[in-house]
Amino acid sequence: MLKDSDLGFLNSRVSALLENHVRNLQGGIVPVDLEKVALAAGVSRIDRVMMIPEGALVHGESGFVVYLQANFQHSPGAHLKQRFVLAHEICHALLYERIDANKIRRRRMGEAERESLCNRGAGWLVLPEFVVDWFVQRNGRIRTTEQILALATDAQVSLETVIRRLHENPSKWLEVDHGFVLAQAHAEVPTIRAVAYGPWMWGKIPVPQLYQAEKDWISKLRFDHDLVEGSETTIHLNPGILRLEKAHPRSSSYVYKIRHEAG
Repeated sequence: MLKDSDLGFLNSRVSALLENHVRNLQGGIVPVDLEKVALAAGVSRIDRVMMIPEGALVHGESGFVVYLQANFQHSPGAHLKQRFVLAHEICHALLYERIDANKIRRRRMGEAERESLCNRGAGWLVLPEFVVDWFVQRNGRIRTTEQILALATDAQVSLETVIRRLHENPSKWLEVDHGFVLAQAHAEVPTIRAVAYGPWMWGKIPVPQLYQAEKDWISKLRFDHDLVEGSETTIHLNPGILRLEKAHPRSSSYVYKIRHEAG
């Protein structure tokens, strides 16, 4: 469990960094230019090298150096993954506090909490609130899988990042009676990777747990058959109808769109 104080600290530093980024924008609003953001965060160099970790941050005399894994940079999805890893390493840099002109100190917390916090902050950096606001102003509240795909494409982020970010402020960005669930095949077993429910859905529709088996969540919804890509099925609620539609927008990933209709 992340501490509110640590979340607040990183959020304030990410917000300040993004405010500066927006003030100096010379091109389009998306995608966020992470290399410029990194420079503003004190990163003096970004190197892509052959290594086992996906990313690493080192503090040197001239500032931070970010190392990104180059082993699989031509693989499908590698560009999006590297953007997220770069944002993650920028957040590690933001967790250092300056003590005086010559000394910095890393904010104290457990290593697992630090990694989780930097993953959260990476989502804020690659898909900032102002980007989702901009998209919703142009396209309306999100209610279709096509909108999620379009936002992911515009912002150059993964579907998982989009849906997790929508989960953080559903009353602002989602239609109240819509929800989206991302399942990805892992070791040939599809598991839940991200969930975003509109405000109406909470407390009324079973919410899947992250990394839960997809079939276990489907069974709790009381659908009595498997869905194939592009299909839709319904169950009757009291009141209304719940509709579930399955789309296969990217390799090994499924997005379920759930919506409630008045009976």
